[in-house]
Amino acid sequence: MRKNQLLLYFGKWTSHFGNIIFDYANSVFLTQVRGRSAMLLAIYQSSETIINIFFNVIGGVLADFSNRKKILIITDVISGCICFLLALLTNTIYVDYIIIIANILLALVYSFNSPTYKAIIKEMILKDDIGVYNSISSAGVEILGIIGPLLALIIVNKIGAEGAMLFDAGTFWASAIAECFLKKVNIDVDIDNFRSKNDFFKMLVEGFQYLYNEKKIFTLIIISAIVNFFLAGYNLLLPYVNSMYKYNEFYSKALTAEAIGGILGSALNSVILKKTKKKRIEIMPFLTLTGLSLVIVPFASRYSVMFICGLPFILFGTFLTIYNINFMTIIQTNVSEQYLGRVFSIIFTIAVAFMPVGSFTFSRLKNITDVNNFLSIGVGIVIVSILGGLAIRKSSK
Repeated sequence: MRKNQLLLYFGKWTSHFGNIIFDYANSVFLTQVRGRSAMLLAIYQSSETIINIFFNVIGGVLADFSNRKKILIITDVISGCICFLLALLTNTIYVDYIIIIANILLALVYSFNSPTYKAIIKEMILKDDIGVYNSISSAGVEILGIIGPLLALIIVNKIGAEGAMLFDAGTFWASAIAECFLKKVNIDVDIDNFRSKNDFFKMLVEGFQYLYNEKKIFTLIIISAIVNFFLAGYNLLLPYVNSMYKYNEFYSKALTAEAIGGILGSALNSVILKKTKKKRIEIMPFLTLTGLSLVIVPFASRYSVMFICGLPFILFGTFLTIYNINFMTIIQTNVSEQYLGRVFSIIFTIAVAFMPVGSFTFSRLKNITDVNNFLSIGVGIVIVSILGGLAIRKSSK
């Protein structure tokens, strides 16, 4: 395995683990604030989304006219400093407000780190290896999603909130150190010369123009954004499965099943890529299978066997992961390097914009605890995937 890949794996996974610890420790603390815990937690959770919506596009532009490696290092160092300062202030009387401010600052830093990380992959990894890299990277994130909260619980119980924040700071700084050793392998595009001849706002407009002119990529982004509308409905319904199934705490079991599916999807994607000469996968069939996985949820719920009840969620996690990995790979390999940061930031902004609409729409369901609601969402995704496949073929021609 190439050195850059190892360094990027380490950097991504340590930062992700740091985020898990940060959210766990601070969420637990805020729920214990008497009288106003719900309001504080709502502000804590919503502030991140609001910051990302406003600043992610700016972060994408910055990623395209600045040194991406330096941005990653600087943002991880700053994130570590935020956690370190929070650790020093955990015993103050205003710690609840300080936690929210720290989360806002981390969200602001992440708005610059996220599009940069996705864009730098094309610089640091050979084109034919990007698909496999994304598969392994995704598998690591899914595994952390399963074991991360448990490890966070152990860390917080053993060394307390202050110690957890210091540990968190260490994960970000370790990520920054790893990124210092990255070396560019693709030198096909001289983006430094491009950066010097364009101002900030002109580059922002050019990013939208470039994406609109790339019809196939633009169509794929619109498809994914519409799918996010239905996925928001899925995320809204999922906590209510405790009322849909006879098993105790089926919600946690469904989340575990979905995470297992994510790991299986990452592994399966790597196997498919190794056996595919073109080093790419047609992704629309996997989006169709994602929808079909939800279509069978009501039918599987009739059985008393836990594995059968959980199987649709495993399949859902498997096929959605394969779709997401290859969606990312298509963007990273087909979008011009000088536009990657802006394209990823635009994708994120569109995706985030569609999800609140989906959440609000599906919250209006008359009977939100009806398991057949999953059938409706699944059918919606299937229809979008079929129409989307036809649209992509038309745009390709």
